[in-house]
Amino acid sequence: LHLNRYRHRIATMTSRDTKIVAVSHVGGKDQGDSEWHTIRAVFHNFADLPHHRGERVDSSTMECHGHVWTVTLYPRGTPESKDDDQVAIFLGCVSPVKGMVEVKANYRIRIPSSGKSFRSRQKRVFGPRKSLGWKDFANRSEVLGDQSGFLVDGNLTVEVDIQVAQDRLPTWTPSIDVASDWMKLLDSATSETADVSFLVGGEGKEREIHAHSLVLRARAPDLAALADEYDQGTQIPIEDVDPDIFYHLLHCTLRVRWTDS
Repeated sequence: LHLNRYRHRIATMTSRDTKIVAVSHVGGKDQGDSEWHTIRAVFHNFADLPHHRGERVDSSTMECHGHVWTVTLYPRGTPESKDDDQVAIFLGCVSPVKGMVEVKANYRIRIPSSGKSFRSRQKRVFGPRKSLGWKDFANRSEVLGDQSGFLVDGNLTVEVDIQVAQDRLPTWTPSIDVASDWMKLLDSATSETADVSFLVGGEGKEREIHAHSLVLRARAPDLAALADEYDQGTQIPIEDVDPDIFYHLLHCTLRVRWTDS
């Protein structure tokens, strides 16, 4: 009976009874995908390009979605192609956004004049020295054929459509380190840059230590009040205190957050 009541309670529970703290969507389009953008590489005089198996020709670099890409053509295929009558085409990301090791993208490689294209079935990860594409994109004899439509004026035009996942872009967060900046002010303080001067130490061991009144008001109000008792430019005597100890006390005052407790 108690178990049945518990099951009924779970079944009738509404959003007013619980607080949803996380949501996961499974399947469907990933959030943060970019629009599809296209880059184009024109390989002039295709028939005259290096055409021993494994020889490659790289396009110049092209920017798309904030990344730098190249298109690589193997006019007679790669060593992994099924035979030496293949043309292989690959896309490479040679310069990911700073701070990112990999770029995740959908891509489609097309020969617009012939209508032939291949598309990745899912997002693929591009990384340093990692190109992706097809080692058997088309038969070389077909590309060179007069009726194939691959070549226009002897040139092979390759277009690559790219869509990148944007949810992995790094988020820049500004760093705030005011205490460090204040200590730099203290370390670099001189009679020309500071408006407070302490003469610390006993007779024969005096040392002049400079500070800034605004910083003292914020972090050491008692020292600021002492400085107010003297005219600007006057050395404020601090006797019976070792100069190094006083200097480190100033450092501690700038670094540590003090509370009433």
